Amino acid sequence: MATTTSESRPVPPSGIPSLEGAPTGIDISKATFTRTDRGVESQDALLEDPFQLYRFFVAHNDKPQMHILITGTHVEKRSKEKRSGDGSISTVYSKAKVCDFKIDLDLTSFISPYGTIKTLPDPKTSNKLSLREVIEQHITEENPFKEMHMKKKVSWDYEDLTRAIVHAIRSVNYRYKIEISYPTSNNRVIVHSASPLAQFMRSAWTKTFCGLSLVGIVFYPLREYYKVVKDKNIQSEFHMTISTADFMRNSYWKIVDQVQFKNE
Repeated sequence: MATTTSESRPVPPSGIPSLEGAPTGIDISKATFTRTDRGVESQDALLEDPFQLYRFFVAHNDKPQMHILITGTHVEKRSKEKRSGDGSISTVYSKAKVCDFKIDLDLTSFISPYGTIKTLPDPKTSNKLSLREVIEQHITEENPFKEMHMKKKVSWDYEDLTRAIVHAIRSVNYRYKIEISYPTSNNRVIVHSASPLAQFMRSAWTKTFCGLSLVGIVFYPLREYYKVVKDKNIQSEFHMTISTADFMRNSYWKIVDQVQFKNE
């Protein structure tokens, strides 16, 4: 069982701690965690120590996965005959969305391996605390439902790339609707409160029971209010190792060769 020490240790301001060799995530943090599609979550009591909490975020500061999803769709008008009770026949018209193509490109290999951990300004006051202040504030908070989140952000010129992709697809005479998104996974690290009450409320049995009773109607909104108000958020910023122009030059034919459309 992991234990914490009473020794007072400072929380490093940002970045990766100075450790000898090439430490892995397990070397940096011993806290238990679960892995989901969106990232890593933990409710280990070891993270009630500020230094251990910092180490946990550093240990799981690996790059997120990101794709670019390009879809082309058009709307078709359809009709069918419908016979009524008296034997008469009428024509019913409808519209249906048809997917012409769906292109999925993996961008993960172009993401830098290390992110810079930093704090975010308060949305109300614009004040920005240091990373140490945010961590210590979270540790001393007595709210049993407190959580701390680290969101991984990949910085890139998405608007420029989106315009370039649309232009490329239009150049092969596709004139229907084009949708472009950049879905990401493994982009969050969440530390839940280790309090017995919080663990009880997160259990599957409790969620089912509250969902079927009046208790949940009263208690769950209150829990969510305190959880959201007291959340502490930090961010890890990653950069792309390729410019949007170079990516587009390398991927132009890969994209346009997959474009399909209906000739009318």
